[in-house]
Amino acid sequence: MAVTIQDIADELNISVSTVSRSLRNDRVINPQTRARIQAAAMDMGYQGRIRRKQQRLPQKHLKIVAVFATENLQELSKDSNNLHYMEGLEAEADAMNAKVVYEALSFEVRQHLSKKTLPSSIRTGKPNAIICIGHFPAGNVQILSQYAPIVSLTWDYDPTPCDMVRADESRAFTQVVDELVALGHRRIRWVGEFDKDNATRPYRISGFIAGCLKHNIPINDSCTRSYHALYHDSQLPYMIDHQHGITQPEILKSWITEQGITALVCQSDRVAHNVLLNLKRLGIGVPTQVSVTGFDDQLTPDGLERLTTFDCLFMEQARTAMRVAQQRVERPTAFPQRILHLARLIRGNTTAPPRELT
Repeated sequence: MAVTIQDIADELNISVSTVSRSLRNDRVINPQTRARIQAAAMDMGYQGRIRRKQQRLPQKHLKIVAVFATENLQELSKDSNNLHYMEGLEAEADAMNAKVVYEALSFEVRQHLSKKTLPSSIRTGKPNAIICIGHFPAGNVQILSQYAPIVSLTWDYDPTPCDMVRADESRAFTQVVDELVALGHRRIRWVGEFDKDNATRPYRISGFIAGCLKHNIPINDSCTRSYHALYHDSQLPYMIDHQHGITQPEILKSWITEQGITALVCQSDRVAHNVLLNLKRLGIGVPTQVSVTGFDDQLTPDGLERLTTFDCLFMEQARTAMRVAQQRVERPTAFPQRILHLARLIRGNTTAPPRELT
């Protein structure tokens, strides 16, 4: 049975009129609400039209295609980061009288992308700019750039010229070392992912190393090696979720009970949640015996403490990407921009002064 506007309204516990106006992109409705309703409609398989209300737009307006590296548009509602991106895109579209079209490129399409497999909104829609959200093969971005200027959220795609907006991850990890040192920690260890191709690692680890050098803290070997002892027996190419990752918890225990490590700086919240889960199984108290930090401000899994982490302000990054796209249209030959957003430190329940100081 086809999904109706009433079904969406019942699912979200909001009025039918709010759903209807949101699917028409009526700007009277808050951008956050519109993004949530549109994501739910995609997720539920709504077959009606999701369109931008045209009568409020000038005859000439920007057309922006936001391309997500995800299997389909229905997946967007399952990722809080993507929802925040959509909120930012919608909010800034309102401010600049722009039209945003959402597209998804699945893994298979990304592996064999060609002009024939491009969405029609790009191939024949004549967009003014394309915003890439997620990690694409460099060849994909080169093909996309033939149709419109590219603005990338987070990822760099040299040698294809494109503007980029991302969180200042390096500065954030220097800041977290500052925070731990202020609490009295001196024995601090890095915990990374085991995906050797993880493109965020250099930015984050460079900030951690800079913080350690700033405070004369010894740098452990896990910072400079792609191999990580915690994941020695893992058969996975990357960490899927907080339930899968560490295969050598006894090494984690030895860091704390034998080497005296008092703080663990994790590459991401996913890593940090996996660390918290293993520490809980080992009977090691957080933050009484060891402090743990993350990055990304992901939802806290049931049974785990709220992390000290960083909010990347994805909505603000998306708003900036829209403004950069507008500038690129106005100045097509300007030198590509690299814009770094400050991330916001969130102090959770996983950091405290080391035990010897309490």
